Amino acid sequence: MITNSKRAIKEMWKTERAFLVVLTLFTVPLYYINVNYNLTLEIPSGSLQVIGLFIAFFLVFMGQKSYERWWEARMIWGDIVNKSRSWAMQVNHLMSEKVDFKLDGQNLDDFKKSLILRQIGFVNALRLHLRRQNDWEQIKPFFTESEFLDLLEKANVPTHILDLQAYELKRAIPGGTEGVLIQAELNTVLKDLYDGQGKSERIKNTVFPRPYTFFARLIVYVYIFILPIYLIREFLHGGITDLDFVAIPLVLFICFVFYSLIRLAGQYENPFENTVHDIPLTAICNTIEIDLRELVGDKAPQKLKADDEGVIF
Repeated sequence: MITNSKRAIKEMWKTERAFLVVLTLFTVPLYYINVNYNLTLEIPSGSLQVIGLFIAFFLVFMGQKSYERWWEARMIWGDIVNKSRSWAMQVNHLMSEKVDFKLDGQNLDDFKKSLILRQIGFVNALRLHLRRQNDWEQIKPFFTESEFLDLLEKANVPTHILDLQAYELKRAIPGGTEGVLIQAELNTVLKDLYDGQGKSERIKNTVFPRPYTFFARLIVYVYIFILPIYLIREFLHGGITDLDFVAIPLVLFICFVFYSLIRLAGQYENPFENTVHDIPLTAICNTIEIDLRELVGDKAPQKLKADDEGVIF
């Protein structure tokens, strides 16, 4: 995620400079031909108004829907942060020495720590799963060797981590009223985490309507092609010749803005692609790890910050 305006401008220049070069190579000769050969090609202003209306509709629609997807993803992961903290808190305080847990000789504090560390493993596994990354070694420290090897055989690792958590609760928590209440409370949090995973996967796997994307880009490209013809002709022969010198930069600026907006809408519609416009999943997982490790008395990692160019992943 980009956190400062300087990097935003730099990123736009990095991704759109090829377009700007092509547009310049089209606009400058067009201006030269108009000045020296009195080109008679004209674009009716009415047609530009109609196309501009379509562009406004598509850009508003795409921009709004893309940002809604991005913001929904951020809200989902904000809820995952809250549920992770709730899980650690409930494990710490609901599971007390007063209850006769079936731990097969394992210390209760160690058992609670394993439940909390697996939650850190879950959020990092979900991050890798959504970004289609396979660097599962990142989650290895949060599991035993046998648990980790078993997870590597699964197609959906985050799902099986939550299933492992539920299994461990069922195995360790005894029957009786108090045990049933503890298990019910903790299973509710697991269910909410399942819901958060499912919502994230829905955004990841649901493609933005391609007809809208295609026609929006098509009409913007058409507009970008005919706008230089109209504006340069208007500047040179429309009674405002005192401002001839601003024709080219004005055309480049307007076309660049329209092109950048349509490109940004396409980038924000996919918030889990590990690009500079994504939800900062790595930073969110880092926040969760810091909070949960401090709760179990472990040394927490340093908090991730944006790099020198204002980008955080």
